[in-house]
Amino acid sequence: MSIAKSKLVLENFEALEVKMKELEALLNEALKEKYIAKMVKHATTYVHKNVKRALREKLKEMKEIRKALATVTKEWDEA
Repeated sequence: MSIAKSKLVLENFEALEVKMKELEALLNEALKEKYIAKMVKHATTYVHKNVKRALREKLKEMKEIRKALATVTKEWDEA
């Protein structure tokens, strides 16, 4: 192999090496973004579950209040 060809092969190899490093950086960034998106999804699910639980508890409280009001109203109507 001639010296010119060897230099060309070396330059191509170095260019490939640079490209591989760029691709690796892009891949790492994409993995970070995917991880963050996954964590956000888990956090939203967790918050959503807590909100649903809190709403169910409030609904139970409201039903109890409504029953108490109905009882009081019924007693007043009877009196």
